[in-house]
Amino acid sequence: MKISDSEMKIMEIIWKCGGEMTSSEILRQLTGKWAPTTILTFLKRLTDKGFLTVRKSGKTGYYSAAVNESEYKCSQTEE
Repeated sequence: MKISDSEMKIMEIIWKCGGEMTSSEILRQLTGKWAPTTILTFLKRLTDKGFLTVRKSGKTGYYSAAVNESEYKCSQTEE
């Protein structure tokens, strides 16, 4: 399954982190590029597509990659 260029930017941030990130932490990495609601929409889409997992703690969601970068790139070369 392909992801959009915008979704890829978010995935690259999470892959680089190597662990869990909140939407606020991702937003700080994308300073001035997107509104918080836009980030949340992309995170939901990536979760629905199975690229991210989310762990909720209160109102905070902690996002982590369900697919590593090399797996994704390998799957794209097979398509």
